[in-house]
Amino acid sequence: MSNPPQATLPQLNTKQRQLQQLQQEAARIEAFMGNLQHQAQELAQLNTSAREAQNKRLAQQNTKILKKKLKEITDQMMEVRDAIVQLSYSQVQYNSSASLI
Repeated sequence: MSNPPQATLPQLNTKQRQLQQLQQEAARIEAFMGNLQHQAQELAQLNTSAREAQNKRLAQQNTKILKKKLKEITDQMMEVRDAIVQLSYSQVQYNSSASLI
């Protein structure tokens, strides 16, 4: 059996420098990923805020539309009520006139 080849000191130093460079690169990548995660969280919060603002605007718009429709319906009901009162009054007058004849 032969012994595995022994690394020379310059080879070990080179490998150690490569390892340190890789560790530094890994640290930079981890920091970059952490920054990306932070930005993603901020973006999610902005999206949530934007959705909430949009929902609020839509709710306000829908409220205005519903109030307008309700007013239109109320106005129509008042017109119908006035017409019924007018017809009732006319009927009473007609009945009174007819009974006098």
